[in-house]
Amino acid sequence: MLETFLLSYKLKTTYITNSVIYSLKQIPLIGKTISDACYTDKTLIIIAYIISSLKTILWDILIKKFLYIIFMYIMIPSLLYSFIYDINLENLEITIPILTTYVFLTVIGGFMNNDMFKTSKDKYYAIITMKIDAKKYIITNYISNLLKTMLGILIATLVFTIGEQMSIITLFLLPVYLVLVKIIFTGLNILHFKKTERIISGSITNFFKIIVSVILLFIAYILPIFNIEINENIFYLILAITFVLAIKGAIEIIKFNDYKRMYKVREIESEALGLKSIKYQHKKLTEQVHNQIDIGEKFESKKTGYAFFNKLFINRHKKIIEKAIKIETIIIIAMVIVLIGVIEIINDPGTNSSINVFLLNSLPYFTLIMFWLNRSATITQAMYMNCDHSMLTYKFYRTPKAILGLFKERLKTLIAVNLIPAGILAIELPAILLLSGGTDNPLNYLVLFVSIISMSIFFSIHHLVIYYLLQPYTKESELKGASYKVVQSATYLLCYFFSDLKMDTTVFGLCMIAFSIGYIFISMFLVYKNAPKTFKIRN
Repeated sequence: MLETFLLSYKLKTTYITNSVIYSLKQIPLIGKTISDACYTDKTLIIIAYIISSLKTILWDILIKKFLYIIFMYIMIPSLLYSFIYDINLENLEITIPILTTYVFLTVIGGFMNNDMFKTSKDKYYAIITMKIDAKKYIITNYISNLLKTMLGILIATLVFTIGEQMSIITLFLLPVYLVLVKIIFTGLNILHFKKTERIISGSITNFFKIIVSVILLFIAYILPIFNIEINENIFYLILAITFVLAIKGAIEIIKFNDYKRMYKVREIESEALGLKSIKYQHKKLTEQVHNQIDIGEKFESKKTGYAFFNKLFINRHKKIIEKAIKIETIIIIAMVIVLIGVIEIINDPGTNSSINVFLLNSLPYFTLIMFWLNRSATITQAMYMNCDHSMLTYKFYRTPKAILGLFKERLKTLIAVNLIPAGILAIELPAILLLSGGTDNPLNYLVLFVSIISMSIFFSIHHLVIYYLLQPYTKESELKGASYKVVQSATYLLCYFFSDLKMDTTVFGLCMIAFSIGYIFISMFLVYKNAPKTFKIRN
């Protein structure tokens, strides 16, 4: 077992190391100094190996668990209970029922996120290609992941002192309970595979998973409101039952001998995850997108040139574009109707005041919401796969005049598409502000409306600009551009930072409007100057 573990660790780190070197080669300026020979350069391999090892230690063991604890056990309960009890978040003194929440969220994790059945390229290469003993490889990796999970959860709970309301014994038993739950669901997966030749995660619909998770989340966060909590004695009882069930799960894991056959099934079910050849993956992805293209309807337009070209593309891709926009629009309308209903039915001055203060001081929070709502990244991917992938082979398509002409038309389209849900949200927010008590400054209503519109326009421009300047797709339509990923991640982090920023609506709104207008002119200049060099097919 130890020999298999060391071999699997070496294989995984080698794969990550090569990925790190590849990512370094994609960085502008730095990438040009790195040749293909670097994959055999010992110094660079050691550096990449250190980076991959730090990634495992810092990200897998610590950061992921820290973020999980902060978000699920501190942020969400604090915001929920402060809102329900109408208490300022900074003065929140009620005890957050960690143990109750932990029991149910751990069950969700066991059901939704099972390490043994996660597909990855290193598993595929080891089991299918290199023909390493599947049982030894899977079990040793599974044990390793369980130990990392236990260590990460234990450190996170100690660092954030969420266990102050429980004994030290209970605190150390929290990660044990998590591991036992995972073993139970792993055993259930194996039993299900024996009977049906399918993994539970592959046979249960996403809709069913969402329903089960929502019910458990509701129970986890709502029970404490009604003073129904799991104390330490009840937890010990649950832990004992879980231990007995986990023994049965462990027996199934050890007795099962068809891991290789099981992973061949997983490989077939996971075509979209890249476990098959790139050409096959590209073919399947292209087929999926083509199935959503409407070419049967006769198209007529008075537009000419690139305006006609763009209009034809949008007309044929209505299914892809309209589906997501409709869903977003329905969700926004439904959520706002519920909120307005709560305001009108409850008619509580404290609740109305909290909503009013939030709208007048937390407009930066909506940058994160608008980032999520914007569909430009999905549409630009469709543009590449069904248009630019072929057209970029022609020189005329990459001339400054052609690029800027099509860029303007596409920008108009993206702005118009994203303004549908954004416009509805922009109308509804001033209405909610008015119903929750209004404002002495009428300008706030206008600024609130225009700010949401400006954010939508900004993200529409931003996604299109980085697509042109950092074109990230290969000829097989794989997303490979490291710079593109970095910019996208940085944008998200910036929006997340803004979401916690408290600023007067008028001040932030006017700044956002001015920034969006300036960004339009800057983006057009950058695209005109640089896109002829950057807007090309990656190798």
